[in-house]
Amino acid sequence: EWGKLAQLTSLRLQDCYLTGTIPESTLVAMPKLSELWLDLNFLHGTLPPQLGMLTEMTWFSAGFSKISGTIPSEYFTQWPHLQNFFLEGNALNGTLPSEISMWKNIEWIGLGANQMTGTLPAILRQLPTMRRLWLSFNQFHGTLPASYAEFLPNLELLHLGDNQFTGTLPNEWGNLTNMAGMGVQRNNLQGSLPSSFSQMTYLHWLWLYSNQFTGTLPSQWGGKMPDLQLFFCNNNEISGTLPSEWGEMTRMERFFLDNNNINGRLPSSYGQMRGLKQIWLNSNRFTGSLPNDWGNMTSLYDIDISYNTLTGSIPQSYANWRAPNPRGTGFRAVF
Repeated sequence: EWGKLAQLTSLRLQDCYLTGTIPESTLVAMPKLSELWLDLNFLHGTLPPQLGMLTEMTWFSAGFSKISGTIPSEYFTQWPHLQNFFLEGNALNGTLPSEISMWKNIEWIGLGANQMTGTLPAILRQLPTMRRLWLSFNQFHGTLPASYAEFLPNLELLHLGDNQFTGTLPNEWGNLTNMAGMGVQRNNLQGSLPSSFSQMTYLHWLWLYSNQFTGTLPSQWGGKMPDLQLFFCNNNEISGTLPSEWGEMTRMERFFLDNNNINGRLPSSYGQMRGLKQIWLNSNRFTGSLPNDWGNMTSLYDIDISYNTLTGSIPQSYANWRAPNPRGTGFRAVF
């Protein structure tokens, strides 16, 4: 009966407990199919090359199954209208081929949590419509291409964490001014944090943890990233002091800088972060007393500043920290 659906344009079968392989003979009998959603099933086997015959495809999604093998070249050469390609959480292998440049309308590529290898090809810069690139939890290596900043102006979300990238964060990436979220955590990146990232004025979250970053925190970020809410830079080798200018990041909610080499006093200006919920600064080299103004962090429910050399008493203003922990485990403060 499915063969009679020749006029069907959209088929959504997410979380339907489907098993077996992708039924290519059934699907190619729907020549007008432009959207195919097969996520959260129990499909296995490889991606059928025959699906390339569905030349109207704009959205193909089959994430979180057990699909293996490589991406057929037919998908690149015969899907000129493709906008979204999502296959996260499978067992795909291979590299990103040069044919990917044929997806001239692509906006979202999601290939995280697979077994893909190779480097980030410079040819991705030929996809100017790209908005979201998710490649975390793979085995990609090499350096981060600086050219992406010039040729991917619409990039908003970039997930590259949990790979094997080396080198530094390109200073040129500061020109990715539409960036809302970037994750490069758990790689082998080093060098300093580029001051040019202050141009990412729409940035909401930045995950840099568990690399080998050195140098100081750029003071220029302070007044230029007003929307930054999640900053994770723990488990690096950052030194210097906490910039007082960062107190202007008044929308900050989670601020993790534990296990670095940061020294100096805790800035009283951070008391302006009234929406801050979690702050971890443990295992650094902070000195001096606790700022009284931090009592203004009335949304705080989790603070850890242990394993430093702070002195003095706990300010009475800290009694204002009464925000409920969403996990229901109570307020946590470790000094």
